[in-house]
Amino acid sequence: MTAPDIFRYARFGAETTFHTVANATFGIETTSNGLDSPENQEIIIDSGCGRGPRTKVPGYYTCQGPIEYYPDIETIGWFWRWFLTGYQYTAGDGTPDPNLHEIYGTSSGALKSVTVREGRDNWEQIFAGGMLNTIDLRVDTSAQLGSCSLGWITGKDTPGAICAEADLNLPSDSLPLGFAESQVWIDEEENSALMKSMVISGTNNIAAESAQRFNSLFPQGGFLPGKRGINFALRVVFEDRTHKNIFWGSDAGPATTGSLEVPISFKLSDPDGYRSILFCAPRTLIRSVKSATRGSDPLVQDIAGTALIANNVALADESLVNTELLVTLNNYQATMI
Repeated sequence: MTAPDIFRYARFGAETTFHTVANATFGIETTSNGLDSPENQEIIIDSGCGRGPRTKVPGYYTCQGPIEYYPDIETIGWFWRWFLTGYQYTAGDGTPDPNLHEIYGTSSGALKSVTVREGRDNWEQIFAGGMLNTIDLRVDTSAQLGSCSLGWITGKDTPGAICAEADLNLPSDSLPLGFAESQVWIDEEENSALMKSMVISGTNNIAAESAQRFNSLFPQGGFLPGKRGINFALRVVFEDRTHKNIFWGSDAGPATTGSLEVPISFKLSDPDGYRSILFCAPRTLIRSVKSATRGSDPLVQDIAGTALIANNVALADESLVNTELLVTLNNYQATMI
Protein backbone atom coordinates (compact mmCIF):
# COMPACT_ATOMS: atom_id res chain seq x y z
CA MET A 1 0.00 0.00 0.00
CA THR A 2 1.33 3.42 -0.99
CA ALA A 3 0.58 6.31 1.35
CA PRO A 4 -1.02 9.37 -0.34
CA ASP A 5 0.85 12.62 -0.72
CA ILE A 6 0.32 15.15 2.08
CA PHE A 7 -2.16 17.67 0.71
CA ARG A 8 -4.52 19.44 3.14
CA TYR A 9 -6.53 22.60 2.70
CA ALA A 10 -9.97 24.15 3.17
CA ARG A 11 -12.16 25.83 0.56
CA PHE A 12 -15.25 27.98 1.05
CA GLY A 13 -18.21 29.21 -0.98
CA ALA A 14 -21.28 31.15 0.20
CA GLU A 15 -24.57 29.36 -0.39
CA THR A 16 -27.60 30.88 -2.08
CA THR A 17 -29.90 28.43 -0.30
CA PHE A 18 -29.12 26.86 3.06
CA HIS A 19 -27.70 23.33 2.83
CA THR A 20 -27.41 23.46 -0.96
CA VAL A 21 -23.80 22.85 -2.01
CA ALA A 22 -22.11 25.92 -3.54
CA ASN A 23 -18.92 26.18 -5.56
CA ALA A 24 -15.81 27.24 -3.67
CA THR A 25 -14.57 30.79 -4.30
CA PHE A 26 -11.32 30.74 -2.31
CA GLY A 27 -9.11 28.42 -0.31
CA ILE A 28 -6.61 28.46 2.54
CA GLU A 29 -3.70 26.27 3.58
CA THR A 30 -4.72 24.81 6.93
CA THR A 31 -2.70 23.78 9.96
CA SER A 32 -5.56 21.60 11.23
CA ASN A 33 -8.76 20.23 9.71
CA GLY A 34 -10.94 19.28 12.67
CA LEU A 35 -14.38 19.59 11.09
CA ASP A 36 -15.63 16.04 10.61
CA SER A 37 -18.55 13.61 10.66
CA PRO A 38 -20.51 13.33 13.93
CA GLU A 39 -19.92 10.75 16.64
CA ASN A 40 -22.71 8.56 17.96
CA GLN A 41 -25.11 9.64 15.23
CA GLU A 42 -26.96 6.29 15.39
CA ILE A 43 -29.59 5.77 18.08
CA ILE A 44 -29.17 2.36 19.73
CA ILE A 45 -32.54 0.98 20.83
CA ASP A 46 -32.73 -0.54 24.29
CA SER A 47 -34.27 -4.00 24.30
CA GLY A 48 -36.47 -5.66 26.87
CA CYS A 49 -35.70 -9.09 25.43
CA GLY A 50 -32.20 -9.47 26.77
CA ARG A 51 -29.43 -7.47 28.40
CA GLY A 52 -27.93 -6.19 25.16
CA PRO A 53 -29.27 -3.92 22.43
CA ARG A 54 -30.59 -5.46 19.19
CA THR A 55 -31.40 -2.59 16.82
CA LYS A 56 -30.54 0.95 15.91
CA VAL A 57 -31.93 3.82 13.81
CA PRO A 58 -30.14 6.87 12.36
CA GLY A 59 -30.54 10.11 14.31
CA TYR A 60 -30.30 13.82 13.60
CA TYR A 61 -27.14 14.46 11.56
CA THR A 62 -24.90 17.50 11.94
CA CYS A 63 -21.13 17.99 11.75
CA GLN A 64 -19.01 20.22 13.95
CA GLY A 65 -15.35 21.06 14.49
CA PRO A 66 -12.59 23.63 14.02
CA ILE A 67 -10.42 24.56 11.07
CA GLU A 68 -7.16 26.34 11.91
CA TYR A 69 -4.79 28.36 9.75
CA TYR A 70 -2.31 31.23 9.68
CA PRO A 71 -4.41 34.31 8.86
CA ASP A 72 -3.58 36.69 6.03
CA ILE A 73 -5.01 40.05 5.03
CA GLU A 74 -6.97 38.73 2.03
CA THR A 75 -8.91 35.85 3.63
CA ILE A 76 -9.44 36.79 7.28
CA GLY A 77 -12.17 39.32 6.45
CA TRP A 78 -14.45 36.66 4.93
CA PHE A 79 -14.70 34.79 8.20
CA TRP A 80 -15.53 37.88 10.27
CA ARG A 81 -18.03 38.84 7.57
CA TRP A 82 -19.84 35.50 7.94
CA PHE A 83 -19.58 35.62 11.73
CA LEU A 84 -20.82 39.18 12.37
CA THR A 85 -23.19 39.58 9.33
CA GLY A 86 -23.22 43.42 9.16
CA TYR A 87 -21.35 44.74 6.12
CA GLN A 88 -20.67 47.86 4.09
CA TYR A 89 -18.33 48.22 1.11
CA THR A 90 -16.58 51.28 -0.29
CA ALA A 91 -14.49 50.86 -3.44
CA GLY A 92 -11.00 52.31 -3.50
CA ASP A 93 -9.13 53.74 -6.47
CA GLY A 94 -6.92 50.68 -6.88
CA THR A 95 -3.27 50.24 -6.01
CA PRO A 96 -2.13 51.78 -3.75
CA ASP A 97 -5.61 52.93 -2.58
CA PRO A 98 -7.35 49.75 -1.31
CA ASN A 99 -11.03 48.91 -0.99
CA LEU A 100 -12.75 49.44 2.35
CA HIS A 101 -14.83 46.73 4.01
CA GLU A 102 -16.65 47.61 7.23
CA ILE A 103 -17.92 44.57 9.16
CA TYR A 104 -20.01 44.82 12.32
CA GLY A 105 -22.29 42.85 14.58
CA THR A 106 -26.04 43.06 14.08
CA SER A 107 -29.08 41.68 15.88
CA SER A 108 -30.11 39.62 12.86
CA GLY A 109 -31.11 36.04 13.60
CA ALA A 110 -29.95 34.91 10.16
CA LEU A 111 -26.34 33.94 9.49
CA LYS A 112 -24.84 33.31 6.06
CA SER A 113 -24.48 29.63 5.22
CA VAL A 114 -21.31 28.39 3.57
CA THR A 115 -20.22 25.18 1.87
CA VAL A 116 -16.97 24.09 3.51
CA ARG A 117 -14.56 21.69 1.80
CA GLU A 118 -11.61 20.03 3.50
CA GLY A 119 -8.81 18.47 1.49
CA ARG A 120 -7.67 15.22 3.07
CA ASP A 121 -4.65 14.15 0.98
CA ASN A 122 -6.48 12.13 -1.70
CA TRP A 123 -10.15 13.10 -1.26
CA GLU A 124 -12.26 16.12 -0.41
CA GLN A 125 -14.87 16.14 2.37
CA ILE A 126 -17.73 18.51 1.47
CA PHE A 127 -19.90 20.02 4.22
CA ALA A 128 -23.15 21.74 3.24
CA GLY A 129 -24.95 24.36 5.34
CA GLY A 130 -21.93 25.54 7.32
CA MET A 131 -22.19 28.44 9.75
CA LEU A 132 -19.45 29.99 11.87
CA ASN A 133 -20.18 29.31 15.51
CA THR A 134 -16.86 30.48 16.95
CA ILE A 135 -13.82 32.40 15.77
CA ASP A 136 -10.58 32.90 17.68
CA LEU A 137 -7.78 35.12 16.41
CA ARG A 138 -4.51 34.94 18.34
CA VAL A 139 -1.18 36.72 18.05
CA ASP A 140 1.54 35.70 20.49
CA THR A 141 5.20 36.69 20.60
CA SER A 142 6.24 33.12 21.48
CA ALA A 143 4.48 31.68 18.40
CA GLN A 144 5.47 34.71 16.27
CA LEU A 145 2.86 33.95 13.58
CA GLY A 146 -0.80 34.72 14.16
CA SER A 147 -3.29 31.85 14.26
CA CYS A 148 -7.02 31.65 13.62
CA SER A 149 -9.40 28.90 14.70
CA LEU A 150 -12.78 28.69 12.95
CA GLY A 151 -15.43 26.67 14.75
CA TRP A 152 -18.01 25.40 12.23
CA ILE A 153 -21.39 23.76 12.58
CA THR A 154 -22.74 22.22 9.36
CA GLY A 155 -25.23 19.82 7.85
CA LYS A 156 -24.34 16.60 6.09
CA ASP A 157 -20.96 15.78 4.60
CA THR A 158 -20.30 14.04 1.29
CA PRO A 159 -17.13 12.82 -0.46
CA GLY A 160 -15.59 14.57 -3.46
CA ALA A 161 -12.46 14.58 -5.59
CA ILE A 162 -9.33 16.26 -4.27
CA CYS A 163 -8.80 19.73 -5.73
CA ALA A 164 -5.79 20.48 -7.90
CA GLU A 165 -3.39 22.91 -6.24
CA ALA A 166 -3.73 25.34 -9.15
CA ASP A 167 -7.50 25.52 -8.56
CA LEU A 168 -7.43 26.22 -4.80
CA ASN A 169 -7.48 30.00 -5.33
CA LEU A 170 -5.13 30.63 -2.42
CA PRO A 171 -4.18 34.22 -1.56
CA SER A 172 -1.53 35.08 -4.11
CA ASP A 173 0.31 38.01 -2.57
CA SER A 174 -0.40 37.86 1.18
CA LEU A 175 1.83 36.22 3.76
CA PRO A 176 0.71 35.16 7.26
CA LEU A 177 0.56 37.98 9.78
CA GLY A 178 2.16 37.95 13.21
CA PHE A 179 3.41 39.95 16.16
CA ALA A 180 5.63 42.23 14.04
CA GLU A 181 2.54 43.43 12.11
CA SER A 182 0.38 43.96 15.23
CA GLN A 183 -0.65 47.01 17.24
CA VAL A 184 -2.91 47.31 20.29
CA TRP A 185 -4.60 50.31 21.88
CA ILE A 186 -6.22 50.21 25.34
CA ASP A 187 -8.26 53.26 26.33
CA GLU A 188 -6.86 55.00 23.22
CA GLU A 189 -3.26 54.59 24.44
CA GLU A 190 -1.01 52.46 22.25
CA ASN A 191 0.29 49.49 24.24
CA SER A 192 2.06 47.65 21.41
CA ALA A 193 5.51 47.89 23.00
CA LEU A 194 4.17 46.15 26.11
CA MET A 195 2.14 43.39 24.43
CA LYS A 196 3.06 39.72 24.72
CA SER A 197 -0.18 38.28 23.31
CA MET A 198 -3.66 39.24 22.16
CA VAL A 199 -6.66 36.97 21.58
CA ILE A 200 -10.06 37.99 20.19
CA SER A 201 -12.67 35.28 20.73
CA GLY A 202 -16.17 35.36 19.31
CA THR A 203 -19.09 32.98 19.74
CA ASN A 204 -22.54 32.88 18.16
CA ASN A 205 -23.77 30.26 20.65
CA ILE A 206 -25.45 28.20 17.93
CA ALA A 207 -27.40 25.15 19.08
CA ALA A 208 -27.27 22.28 16.58
CA GLU A 209 -30.91 21.47 17.40
CA SER A 210 -32.05 24.90 16.20
CA ALA A 211 -32.20 23.55 12.61
CA GLN A 212 -33.80 20.21 13.53
CA ARG A 213 -37.29 19.86 12.01
CA PHE A 214 -39.77 17.15 11.00
CA ASN A 215 -39.37 15.00 7.88
CA SER A 216 -35.57 15.09 7.58
CA LEU A 217 -32.52 13.67 9.34
CA PHE A 218 -30.59 16.74 8.22
CA PRO A 219 -30.77 20.44 9.24
CA GLN A 220 -33.47 22.57 7.61
CA GLY A 221 -34.00 26.29 7.40
CA GLY A 222 -30.65 27.30 8.87
CA PHE A 223 -29.01 27.19 12.28
CA LEU A 224 -30.14 29.98 14.61
CA PRO A 225 -27.57 31.97 16.60
CA GLY A 226 -27.95 32.61 20.30
CA LYS A 227 -26.34 35.39 22.29
CA ARG A 228 -23.20 36.68 20.59
CA GLY A 229 -20.10 37.16 22.72
CA ILE A 230 -16.87 39.01 21.88
CA ASN A 231 -14.06 38.61 24.41
CA PHE A 232 -10.46 39.75 24.66
CA ALA A 233 -7.50 38.17 26.42
CA LEU A 234 -4.30 40.21 26.58
CA ARG A 235 -0.94 39.57 28.17
CA VAL A 236 0.84 42.85 28.88
CA VAL A 237 4.23 43.56 30.39
CA PHE A 238 3.68 45.44 33.67
CA GLU A 239 4.66 49.09 33.56
CA ASP A 240 2.36 50.72 36.10
CA ARG A 241 -1.13 50.32 37.63
CA THR A 242 -2.99 51.91 34.69
CA HIS A 243 -4.80 48.73 33.69
CA LYS A 244 -5.52 47.71 37.27
CA ASN A 245 -7.06 51.13 37.87
CA ILE A 246 -9.37 50.60 34.89
CA PHE A 247 -10.53 47.32 36.47
CA TRP A 248 -10.95 48.94 39.88
CA GLY A 249 -12.69 51.98 38.42
CA SER A 250 -10.35 54.36 40.26
CA ASP A 251 -6.71 54.77 41.22
CA ALA A 252 -7.55 54.21 44.90
CA GLY A 253 -8.94 50.67 44.66
CA PRO A 254 -12.38 49.25 43.79
CA ALA A 255 -14.92 51.99 43.08
CA THR A 256 -18.58 51.68 44.06
CA THR A 257 -19.48 52.40 40.42
CA GLY A 258 -17.58 49.31 39.25
CA SER A 259 -15.03 48.88 36.47
CA LEU A 260 -14.52 51.42 33.73
CA GLU A 261 -15.53 50.76 30.12
CA VAL A 262 -12.76 51.58 27.67
CA PRO A 263 -12.19 51.14 23.93
CA ILE A 264 -9.83 48.37 22.83
CA SER A 265 -8.42 48.26 19.30
CA PHE A 266 -6.26 45.64 17.62
CA LYS A 267 -4.67 46.16 14.21
CA LEU A 268 -2.87 43.81 11.85
CA SER A 269 -1.07 45.46 8.92
CA ASP A 270 0.34 43.87 5.79
CA PRO A 271 4.00 44.73 5.17
CA ASP A 272 3.00 46.51 1.95
CA GLY A 273 1.81 49.42 4.12
CA TYR A 274 -1.59 49.72 2.42
CA ARG A 275 -3.61 46.72 3.56
CA SER A 276 -4.75 46.28 7.17
CA ILE A 277 -7.50 44.99 9.42
CA LEU A 278 -8.55 46.91 12.52
CA PHE A 279 -10.77 45.50 15.26
CA CYS A 280 -12.37 48.16 17.45
CA ALA A 281 -14.55 47.47 20.49
CA PRO A 282 -15.73 50.95 21.55
CA ARG A 283 -17.05 49.75 24.93
CA THR A 284 -14.98 47.02 26.57
CA LEU A 285 -15.63 45.96 30.14
CA ILE A 286 -12.34 44.97 31.78
CA ARG A 287 -13.38 41.87 33.72
CA SER A 288 -10.07 40.98 35.34
CA VAL A 289 -6.46 42.10 35.59
CA LYS A 290 -4.23 39.40 37.08
CA SER A 291 -0.49 39.75 37.74
CA ALA A 292 0.69 36.51 39.30
CA THR A 293 4.41 36.24 40.00
CA ARG A 294 6.72 33.31 39.33
CA GLY A 295 10.17 33.41 40.90
CA SER A 296 12.07 36.38 39.52
CA ASP A 297 10.38 36.31 36.09
CA PRO A 298 9.37 39.70 34.65
CA LEU A 299 5.96 40.83 35.88
CA VAL A 300 3.15 40.56 33.34
CA GLN A 301 -0.58 41.24 33.51
CA ASP A 302 -3.28 38.99 32.10
CA ILE A 303 -6.23 41.17 31.13
CA ALA A 304 -9.67 39.82 30.23
CA GLY A 305 -12.35 41.99 28.66
CA THR A 306 -15.83 41.66 27.14
CA ALA A 307 -17.16 43.93 24.39
CA LEU A 308 -20.49 45.62 25.06
CA ILE A 309 -22.82 47.10 22.43
CA ALA A 310 -22.06 50.73 21.70
CA ASN A 311 -24.70 52.99 20.15
CA ASN A 312 -24.08 55.24 17.16
CA VAL A 313 -20.79 53.79 15.92
CA ALA A 314 -19.93 55.78 12.78
CA LEU A 315 -19.11 54.13 9.46
CA ALA A 316 -17.15 55.73 6.63
CA ASP A 317 -20.28 57.21 5.03
CA GLU A 318 -21.26 58.74 8.41
CA SER A 319 -24.13 56.27 8.87
CA LEU A 320 -24.49 54.95 12.41
CA VAL A 321 -24.78 51.38 13.70
CA ASN A 322 -25.12 49.79 17.11
CA THR A 323 -22.45 47.15 17.57
CA GLU A 324 -19.94 45.78 20.05
CA LEU A 325 -17.25 45.28 17.40
CA LEU A 326 -16.39 47.14 14.20
CA VAL A 327 -13.92 45.45 11.87
CA THR A 328 -12.36 47.80 9.32
CA LEU A 329 -10.60 45.95 6.52
CA ASN A 330 -8.52 47.55 3.77
CA ASN A 331 -7.46 45.24 0.96
CA TYR A 332 -7.91 44.67 -2.78
CA GLN A 333 -10.76 42.19 -2.53
CA ALA A 334 -13.98 43.17 -4.29
CA THR A 335 -17.21 43.38 -2.32
CA MET A 336 -17.74 40.39 -0.04
CA ILE A 337 -21.40 39.72 -0.74
